[in-house]
Amino acid sequence: MRKRDHPDHNPVLGIGAFLIAFGLFMAVIMLDLLKLGDAGDYIMWQTLVLFIGVISLFKGKIVSAIILLLTGTYFLLPELNIEIPEFIDTIYWPTAIVIAGLAFIISGIFRRTRKL
Repeated sequence: MRKRDHPDHNPVLGIGAFLIAFGLFMAVIMLDLLKLGDAGDYIMWQTLVLFIGVISLFKGKIVSAIILLLTGTYFLLPELNIEIPEFIDTIYWPTAIVIAGLAFIISGIFRRTRKL
């Protein structure tokens, strides 16, 4: 069965998720919530990763959203002049990997129970 023939396939959901994430991103830029400066200063690969993570979250793809949000956040913190304490920096990636593993397991359980 092709994806578009699946009863749960809804292309409007993707468009809606994109518009919500883009609107939130624009609000962050216009209000300079991250204190990066001009709008051009927000256009960097870290914010793109966060943007895609938010879209994944809205589309219900929890595992990819968690991985993207953790990665984007980690690499954006130095741009915000936020120094990560050494202890947190030491355990960040092992913790992120454990969280991603848990997300895979939990999403698999939910996917299996939904099919029943």
